[in-house]
Amino acid sequence: MSDQEAEHPSKPKHSLLRQVMLGAFCCNAGMFLVAPVVAVLYQFPAWPYGKVGGLERSFTNGWDWLLEDTILAVQLTTLVAIIFGGFVVLGLLGSLAGGVSYKVFGPSVDRLYWRTIGCALVVDVVIAVVLALAADMLAPHLTFYS
Repeated sequence: MSDQEAEHPSKPKHSLLRQVMLGAFCCNAGMFLVAPVVAVLYQFPAWPYGKVGGLERSFTNGWDWLLEDTILAVQLTTLVAIIFGGFVVLGLLGSLAGGVSYKVFGPSVDRLYWRTIGCALVVDVVIAVVLALAADMLAPHLTFYS
């Protein structure tokens, strides 16, 4: 038993595998929270509807339309995207975020789980904003986004 373990025997040790798994799970689950926020604040590509959301549309059509149609459309689009392969990309990036948070903050840091969840949500925000901006750049060239 080392000196450190003798001083703090009840302090749990965090493992790298646990943080990687937590990051992958939180990145997949967090997209269901982050995508509607990006849709409400900016816009988001929802496959059957085109681009939905945005504050400028909410002022012209009212908040009721925004909250009912936008959030439902974005949730369904996110579910379909995750089922058809998005879980792999989100899982890999989330596990990378979990591994980075483990290596940066160390295995014995308090609140390492919350820092891993925070890193996974930052990855979700970046992915959602990139998807929203990519829809803006590609929309004029695609026929189904009118």
